[in-house]
Amino acid sequence: MKTIVTMGPSTGSKEVVKALAEAGTDGFRINFSHGSKEIWSEYVNYITDAERDLGKPLSLIGDLQGPNPRIGDILIGEINFVPGEKIHFTFGTMSKNKEIPIPYREFFDIVKPGDTILMSDGAISLKILSVDEGEAVAAAETSGTISSRKSFAIKGKKLYLPYVTPHDIECLKFAASYNFSHIMASIVENQGNVAELREITSKLFRDPPEIYSKIETEEGYNNLEKIINVSDGIVVARGDLGSHFPMEILPKVQKEIIRISRKLGKPVVVATQLLSSMIESTTPTRSEVVDIYNAVLEGADALMLTNETAVGKHPVEAVSWLKKISKEAITIYKEDKALLEDSLFHRFAFGLTSLSESLRAKILVYTKSGLTGKIISAYRPEKGFFAGVPNVNIARKLALYWGASPAVIEAQSYDDGLLKLRELLRTDGIIKNGDILIETFRFKEGEMHSLRIFYVR
Repeated sequence: MKTIVTMGPSTGSKEVVKALAEAGTDGFRINFSHGSKEIWSEYVNYITDAERDLGKPLSLIGDLQGPNPRIGDILIGEINFVPGEKIHFTFGTMSKNKEIPIPYREFFDIVKPGDTILMSDGAISLKILSVDEGEAVAAAETSGTISSRKSFAIKGKKLYLPYVTPHDIECLKFAASYNFSHIMASIVENQGNVAELREITSKLFRDPPEIYSKIETEEGYNNLEKIINVSDGIVVARGDLGSHFPMEILPKVQKEIIRISRKLGKPVVVATQLLSSMIESTTPTRSEVVDIYNAVLEGADALMLTNETAVGKHPVEAVSWLKKISKEAITIYKEDKALLEDSLFHRFAFGLTSLSESLRAKILVYTKSGLTGKIISAYRPEKGFFAGVPNVNIARKLALYWGASPAVIEAQSYDDGLLKLRELLRTDGIIKNGDILIETFRFKEGEMHSLRIFYVR
C-alpha cells in the first residue's frame, strides 16, 4: 500500500520531509492551488534531498487547480459566521469588507434563490436568498470560516470554464522544470480533458509525467470508464465528491471507482479526510481506522493525506498511523485474480505472479521503461516486487505502483541489470539465505525469453 502526503506549512522543512519519507511516504503532492513558485521550489529541494539521503525514489506530484471555481481575496483575512447569519457575495477579485468576492460574472447569471453554495469539501453550506446584478445574499446553514481563494460549488449546477487554465499552464511549466513524475488533473469530466492535458505535457516535459485523473463531479463519475482508459491512474477525491453527491452514497461511489479501476488495471488513490482528527490529535479515531482499513480491502493502491500533513500538527505521526493500519489490512486482503487483458504480455505477468506466490518467491525485474513493473503491479503479487530501472524519473513513476520497490540501476543489458539489482538487495539485507528469487524482464513476442529461479544460499 502506497502513501502520499500533501506539502504545506507543516511539512516546510528538510527535517520533516526526511522524517515523512522514513516513516513510509512514497510520494509528495504539491497543491498548485496554494503557495508560490518560490515555496514550491523549496518543497522540491526538500524532497529530492530526502530522496538522495535515503536512497529511496520519491514521486514528485503536482496537483493542478483546474477549472475549479474559487473565490477572490478577502482583504480582512477571513469571514466567520454561524447558522442563520447572512453572507453577501459580490462580483470582483477582492473585497475589503465582510463579503465574499466572486470573480465570475456568470455566477450571478446562473445562481437562483434556493440554490446551495458548498465550500470546504461540503462542510460549509450557504443557501441563496436573493440575487441581483453582481450581488447575491445567502443564509448560512452551517457555522464556519471562509478565507481567500477557497474553492466553491453550486450544488447541481456548474460554471463553464476552460479546462486547462492559464494558471495551470504556468504550473505545468514549473513542474516540467523539475521533472515532476506525476500530475493530478482536477475536475476531470471526460476523456477529452485528459487528452488536452496530455498533449500539453508532451510538449513541455522531456519525460512526460503520468496523469492521475481526479474524479470529483457527477459528470466525471458518469464517464468513469472512459476516463480510466485514457489515464495513468485515478484519484477518488472524496472532498469534492461530497459536494456533488449525497453524503450517504459516497461509500458506494468510492467502491465503484475502485472496482472499475481495478478491473481496468489502473492504480487508484483514495484521498481526503482519512485522518482529519490528527490535524490536532496524535492518534486517529476508531472510525478513521475502520475507513482506512476498508479502503485497503476495497483494493486501493494508495492513500493520500491532505490537511493532515499540509497544516496538521502531527504530520509524521499521521503517516506512521496510516502505514500501521494499511499494513494490518493487507494481511487479510484477498481478491479473485483474473487476466486483465488477453495479450501475451499480460498472460506472462499473470503467470509470473502466480508462480511467485506458489513458490513464495521474490520477484526481481529489470525494466527500461517501467512498463513491465506496471503490468506486474496490476496483478498484485503477494510479496510485491523489486524493479531495477535506468533512471530516477522512471523510478519515481513506479514508486506509486502497488507492491513496487524501484531502484536506479545503470546497466549494459537486462542480465547486467538483474545481476546488479540482486547484488544491491543482498547488500541491503533484503535478500537472505533461503530466499527463492524469480528474475526476469519484459516478455516480447517472437523472442527467446529467460526466467531464472534461484534458491539463495
